[in-house]
Amino acid sequence: MEHSLRRFQRTSPLSEVTRRMISAAGLNAVSADPAYSSVYGLGWRILRLGADGPPQPERLWISPTWEIYERWCFVQLGKDLANFFDDHEWSVSTNRSSHAKAAFTASRDGQSNIELLLQPRFLAGDKSPNSRCFRSISGEREPDIVLVRHDGSNSKWYVFDAKYRTGRSNVLEAMASAHIYRDSLRWNGKRPDYVLLLTPRVENDVGWLTQPDFIHEHGVGIHALAPDSVTTSVFDLLLADTATFSA
Repeated sequence: MEHSLRRFQRTSPLSEVTRRMISAAGLNAVSADPAYSSVYGLGWRILRLGADGPPQPERLWISPTWEIYERWCFVQLGKDLANFFDDHEWSVSTNRSSHAKAAFTASRDGQSNIELLLQPRFLAGDKSPNSRCFRSISGEREPDIVLVRHDGSNSKWYVFDAKYRTGRSNVLEAMASAHIYRDSLRWNGKRPDYVLLLTPRVENDVGWLTQPDFIHEHGVGIHALAPDSVTTSVFDLLLADTATFSA
């Protein structure tokens, strides 16, 4: 294993590292590289308890941290919704019409009127819209989480983009996706009412992006969502205007 690690260390991209600095963007950039993946597998075999003998291919695969964070955000938002609308009946299912990986839906008086969707597809502008009328005016897009509320002429919808990032430069760079989603996505021909980044925490140097006045004025912003910081529901922020989600 030591021989293999030294051999990989002399190959690209590992040989091109010049600074001892780790960032989410840097790890994402090299995570698909074969040499990096091989070193990752060797690392698992070194750390685990194993049997004496020649090394065997490691079949254990764990989702990257950012994907785990996306799924956790979906579950947490679902819990918050159920608490916020405790007079509704909630269920979890797949949603074929929007090609979402999972759906958390609510109904009242037999009518489904709230949906939280995990990674629904918004087809490209030159494609026929799906039955849910999700589409992008440019290329196909797949936001992390979408919330829609069916309420006749007062229907609202929101996009949440989970970013496992902290620090001013990383967060400001990630805001690009919020602006893209806000500009390009359509539901029944309507832009999203708000697009929020969900991050584990928000530093003071980007605090203005979390302010309700800023979010309500510009339709984009950031909300901190983490197991040790779930103090204010994101819906307390978005639904401060009671007319937005009036019963």
